[in-house]
Amino acid sequence: MIRRALALLVCSALVTAVPAAPTAADPVPVNGREARAVATLDRVETLAGDRTLALRDLAQLKDALPAELQRRAASYLSRPTGNPERCADFSCYTTRDVRRVCTALLCVHYVERADDRANGVPTRDRDDDGRPDYVETVLASMVRVHRTYVDAGYRRPLGDGTRGGDARPDVYLAQIGDQALYGYCATDAAAVPQHGATWAYCVLDNDYRKREFPLHTPIQNMQVTAAHEYFHAVQFGYDVGEDAWFMEATATWVEDEVFDRVDDNVSYLSWGPLGQPDLPLDSLQDGYYYGAWIFFRHLTERFRTSQAGLPEIVRTMWRYADAARSGAPDHYSLAAVDRALADQGSSVADQFLRMSAANQHPTRWYAEGRRYPRAPLAGTWWLTRTDPVADIRLVQDHLTSDTYRFEPASGMAAADWQLRLILDLAPERRGSRALARVFLKAGGVRTVVLDLSETGDHDGTVAFSATDVTAVELTVVNASTRYRCGFGTRWSCHGRPLDQDVAQRVVARAERS
Repeated sequence: MIRRALALLVCSALVTAVPAAPTAADPVPVNGREARAVATLDRVETLAGDRTLALRDLAQLKDALPAELQRRAASYLSRPTGNPERCADFSCYTTRDVRRVCTALLCVHYVERADDRANGVPTRDRDDDGRPDYVETVLASMVRVHRTYVDAGYRRPLGDGTRGGDARPDVYLAQIGDQALYGYCATDAAAVPQHGATWAYCVLDNDYRKREFPLHTPIQNMQVTAAHEYFHAVQFGYDVGEDAWFMEATATWVEDEVFDRVDDNVSYLSWGPLGQPDLPLDSLQDGYYYGAWIFFRHLTERFRTSQAGLPEIVRTMWRYADAARSGAPDHYSLAAVDRALADQGSSVADQFLRMSAANQHPTRWYAEGRRYPRAPLAGTWWLTRTDPVADIRLVQDHLTSDTYRFEPASGMAAADWQLRLILDLAPERRGSRALARVFLKAGGVRTVVLDLSETGDHDGTVAFSATDVTAVELTVVNASTRYRCGFGTRWSCHGRPLDQDVAQRVVARAERS
């Protein structure tokens, strides 16, 4: 998890038809594996991108590195206790005098400032029990996070044998804020599967001091980081090789579920679909996947059944993504999401359309939407008697959206004025969906999901009298989830999207019935 202030499917199958997903046994091209391993090591060393997933990738690729680089990779994957004499990585302790406090569930490791000035925790111990207050607060917060996930039906993180002292999950406190990091999780397993389960240890900052983390209080920053990173440890117990956008977006989503009052993940929204609807939902560009948590927020507000306070639908997605056991579903991200939505009588395409429209007015459509930015419109037209037509041609990549706003001129006051919407879109199998919202002057909103023909066409009308209507907003999406999987890309299932650069056309015409 990177610091906010400094960070900037078929294969050939259609998810909306609930396809069979590629499994860990499916062949994946490995040409250039050594080059990818070297590039991943460089990404880790230069702190470029998300640390947890960069370390995940390094753990999976380390055996492909040249021999002289494997030792460096092992240093970055080792725990803070691993290199007291030779500290090549960004969090290792410089002393062997490491302390550990545990509950029956997990352990927290730390060093004191007298032994390691950089990594030591604050010394305050108000109850004089020999444990710094900060350590006790971290331990209590981690226990809360662990219990929340387990009580909600998630699998416990996988045990790591005797590493860290025993099989309980381990959390280390170290100075990582000066590297623009909130926290990270990694695995030091000797062999890490491309798809399957492994253990994780986690590292949190040793104090979250204000000068390094200016937003929120130190404890609040620690808490949301604990929720985010420990969810990665849980994810590793389902499929360590799952798609990066899905891992990050759900980990960012869960921060607000466990520690609702902090609202730290709101700061990411402008990076994702709310701020950049023209980027695909599974994009890894510039931290977009952090902002993609809004998709899961949309889903959990629509499908509200919960267990122990956490919405069940995200847990169901991870159960469909499970690759840990023989016979597990092992679906890639979007297939797992679509399976979970199919259980609810819906689909990725339908919910992506509804989210894209909702993002135009988050205050109206989200419980905490007053804190969210509004998604930008793709265009606004003021239609008049003399200029009643908007003819729009657009090109869309997979899982992107465009919303257009049409406003009636005052001269269209008669009740029989309507807006005719003529859509010439790609076929529905390629992801085309459309939705119109009529905003009434009385304050209400009428929502119409537009029926498309098999070839993607629509011709219909909605109310457009200036007496009753403020505006009509039309949302058009390319909700395609078709991929050819296993090409080593950074899209879902490491695949190539089949429906890029899709040409669409919309004609909006004000006319009298």
